[in-house]
Amino acid sequence: MFFNIETQSKQLDAELKSKFSGYAKVALDLLSFDTGEEPDEERIRHLQRVFKRVGCDRYNPNNYISGTISADVLHASLKQSNLRPGDLKGRELPELRLPAGQQIRCLGGRHRILALRKYNRSASWWPIKLFVDLTPEACRLVSEGFANEAKYSDGEIVANILRYPEHSVDANQWWARLDKSKPRTLKKILSHPTLGPAFKKVLSIPGLRPGLLLAPWHKILNCVEEVIHYLGEIYRTWVYIVGSESDLRFVDKDAVMELQSRVPGVSYCDERHVEYEMRKETIFRGVTGMREREFILRNLKQVMRLIPSIHTLQQDFKYLRQCAYVMKKLIGDGIQAPITVRIMAQNSFRGNQGQPVNHEGRFLPSLKILYLHIMQDICQLSGQPPLKDSDKEPDYELLPNNAISWHTLAVRARELGFSSDEIIRLCHTDPDREMAIKALYEARPREKFDYGQNFEYIVASLVTAFRIVQPVESQKSPPGLTSHTGERVERRCGRVYSNTYDTDRHFITLENVTHEVQKDVDITSLFVRASVFHLFWGWESDDQSYVRGNLKGPSHNDKELDDIIEEDEVTIDEGSHNQVWKDVTIEENVEMDEAPIVPQQEVTRRKKPQQDNGQFIFGVKKNNMVGVNKRNTLRLHKAIAVADAQPKEQQSTSLALATPAPVPSGLMPQSESQVPPPKMVILVREKGDWDSIGEYPREHIVDKLKEAWNMREGYSLYTRDGRGIALDDCPTHSDWCVCLSKDGPGEGFPAEETL
Repeated sequence: MFFNIETQSKQLDAELKSKFSGYAKVALDLLSFDTGEEPDEERIRHLQRVFKRVGCDRYNPNNYISGTISADVLHASLKQSNLRPGDLKGRELPELRLPAGQQIRCLGGRHRILALRKYNRSASWWPIKLFVDLTPEACRLVSEGFANEAKYSDGEIVANILRYPEHSVDANQWWARLDKSKPRTLKKILSHPTLGPAFKKVLSIPGLRPGLLLAPWHKILNCVEEVIHYLGEIYRTWVYIVGSESDLRFVDKDAVMELQSRVPGVSYCDERHVEYEMRKETIFRGVTGMREREFILRNLKQVMRLIPSIHTLQQDFKYLRQCAYVMKKLIGDGIQAPITVRIMAQNSFRGNQGQPVNHEGRFLPSLKILYLHIMQDICQLSGQPPLKDSDKEPDYELLPNNAISWHTLAVRARELGFSSDEIIRLCHTDPDREMAIKALYEARPREKFDYGQNFEYIVASLVTAFRIVQPVESQKSPPGLTSHTGERVERRCGRVYSNTYDTDRHFITLENVTHEVQKDVDITSLFVRASVFHLFWGWESDDQSYVRGNLKGPSHNDKELDDIIEEDEVTIDEGSHNQVWKDVTIEENVEMDEAPIVPQQEVTRRKKPQQDNGQFIFGVKKNNMVGVNKRNTLRLHKAIAVADAQPKEQQSTSLALATPAPVPSGLMPQSESQVPPPKMVILVREKGDWDSIGEYPREHIVDKLKEAWNMREGYSLYTRDGRGIALDDCPTHSDWCVCLSKDGPGEGFPAEETL
């Protein structure tokens, strides 16, 4: 049996190689599909949501569709398209036009074409991987392989591998589905003593699995501590949302897709979106009881940072890599040993003035502050420009001030207690002199000009000129963490964008990262940076943040941190964190709690005693933390009933209703009474899209609606979810917008502004 399968695979591979003709853009109307089965509407809707959030990436070779064509038709098509056979294997995708009445038989990809037609009616082509005269058997095998590939994501394959004993026949069959370098990458992850348990724990959540892409994970072992911290935040956030670990099985892929990168505890827009999805029952479909769904919704409204997922981790890792590259260059001193960047940083940490007092207690806060400084100049330091907001936007030009950026970073690193050959070199380098020499050589190259004895004089003159120029103080107001015009959901993970980088970067400070955020219409790109910082590094004992609702400390700036580090001896209260989590969990797998490198102890001040009231360090009140933890111990509720063990009409869920689960970082209680936003947006549906015509104070909304209404015949007034509403009721309507449409309540709702 194994010999037959192996022989069959070799024969198929040989036929595909011999009959491969190249790649081309082909009009959608010229593609045909086997129509033996009805299309899966759920898959089509899923692909539409993907296209809406991250775009339709047709140029990615992984998304090409395989198709077969006869040699005669291909020859005629090349002639009609004025192409040569070699053009199909070039770098650019040529457009292939077929003779009248001819089509390419596609061996998969039907759902993505149907989704594209609904998502973008103007789209007219798709890239095709062309084969000539494939045999029926080869067509069948390729089609079946395509179906299997579409059905199982990397996450689902890994989850099935973990279901079976290691090296068993069943496990090996699932291992065989991983191609290229993925098996080697997965083995490294699973065998890692701290990353492996954290990775497995997150993959126990069904809805997170489709987002896993194993290919980029081979790069994370240099930043394993930060990734483990992020994985811990993913797990704790979703446990908090559903109420207990036993109820994580209700987290479906639609819930993850709709909730990731949203923050309903801070953004009214996200809160309304969450309310709508819960009311439609398109997320958490397995939770059927109204009481249980209200419990989940109540928890969602208390999430104060971006809801993370495996997908957001993979995107945010692109940003972390930039930061880690700069850190390694600053403190690595060319070390090539297989150790993480954090261990390199720890080896280079000397403390302040060489004092070894509580080295570990000082290292992590100093490291996090240094990363904040890297984030402020990440593009200048890494040399990698920010992403463009659109293809029409001009390329971002990095200013030639790397010398100043690196010198400033090195000085700050030395102040925080780090030391390396590179830090010493940069601190003793005059950045103005470096830039003067660079400018001089660019204007008058050494191979063409003789400076004679005047070189130092010229350089000194340029440096003097640089220092005469005074910096311009910006007249713009500093960006906030929330705003009426927020950051789009699809831009809330990954690398920074050019149109927000310069605005935000000088405000990525400890004060803003730890600042208490007031709820508003939406969040800004600066809030996104702060959230990403907490996901990778955390602050103020983030592992204990489920009690932060009762302990609200002030935000901190860099100088306050320096005072704490330099003047106070920090003591570690061993075991307080573990004791709290021991109380919290029932039959809990504690692998992930053992994995994070970030310290999980209570931090208290012993020196320079002050008044007991309001004395905090890193947001944690002194002396009475253990007592507070005991009084506020939160237990996971036992499952009440198993849903699929009952008839559907009597089906209930087993969500914990008595008390919420441990609150992860960024989950803080909000008031139950939600105040509607002071302004309202008027959305108008025209040509199938929703557009905003303005945002107005509630007291003026009736007059503005009358003006808009009078200009449009046949339009009716609706709420965002498609219910009719009277004009006089609009000022007191709880939502953030009202809508004008002539298409009726069944078209285009819920209304979302077209971006």
